Amino acid sequence: MGNEPYWLAISGDENGPGINGAIMKEAGKGQPVINTITVEDIDTTLSTIAHSGGTIVKPKRAIPFIGWLAFFADPAGNIHGVMQMDNTAM
Repeated sequence: MGNEPYWLAISGDENGPGINGAIMKEAGKGQPVINTITVEDIDTTLSTIAHSGGTIVKPKRAIPFIGWLAFFADPAGNIHGVMQMDNTAM
């Protein structure tokens, strides 16, 4: 995906909900699997995560022409991703 070592793994119909994923470099210690959640507003979501006891592991960054991606740890230490789709991201 661009210059990033990130490869999509599509398991079904791309036009509907499903279990899709990707292969990527480790974002944090103990990362066996990271679920990434599509959100409408990544800035609001990251603020809510931080105020609710989560920790931002990797801050928001642009995935050019795709959207914005960030990673956080929940209060139990599990790492998750959040992604806002935005084809103007640079």
